[in-house]
Amino acid sequence: MKKDSKQRLFEVMSRLDSNFKPKLNESNLLVTGENEYFPITTPMGSNDDVLFTSIVNQGIDSHLEGFTKSNFDVSGNRRIFNFHNSEIPILLRRLEEIGTDEALQWKDDIENFTKNSGDGSSDLEEVKLGQDTLNEDSSKSPINKFVYFGYNYPSINFIDEVWSDNPNLAKHLKDKFMGYYKQYGSDAVMNRFYVELSSENQRQLEEWIINNYSG
Repeated sequence: MKKDSKQRLFEVMSRLDSNFKPKLNESNLLVTGENEYFPITTPMGSNDDVLFTSIVNQGIDSHLEGFTKSNFDVSGNRRIFNFHNSEIPILLRRLEEIGTDEALQWKDDIENFTKNSGDGSSDLEEVKLGQDTLNEDSSKSPINKFVYFGYNYPSINFIDEVWSDNPNLAKHLKDKFMGYYKQYGSDAVMNRFYVELSSENQRQLEEWIINNYSG
């Protein structure tokens, strides 16, 4: 297995099981306890990477605003965007100005997350998926469910169920899923689909799998 594939799998595992601590976890800044920044990581060359790079590269804009307190880096095959909390309004405004479906979805996700976090910080709370610890029966563990669902999902219509509260988003995600399926095949499509989702949508998919997939 190539390093980038391992990194993606480790990120999935560490999100599903707080006890899973791979060495590569240190590169997944979305699970850090820092609350000064709102961190977003993207696979280099992905649509999200292109989107956020274009936002950062605007520099000082016509509003005389820019990301002077934020910092950006690269770790392996991922680009890391650490947006300072005080500059989140700039990020949201630029996403709205770009106006694509993907940019507006990111804007909604970020707004919802910062609102739900109470103080607007980027300190991510651990996702509770109905299990505080792994069940002794490994077939019921969150990791097991996610991996096996990736190989055994009944049809693409699971997306309609996961995002039943937002039919337009579900249609958009189904189109993206089919694109990844054609590009990466049945064995890799779920992993690629997952890593390209926003953090909010990743959590929604995780919760649905844990609560609905029985193997």
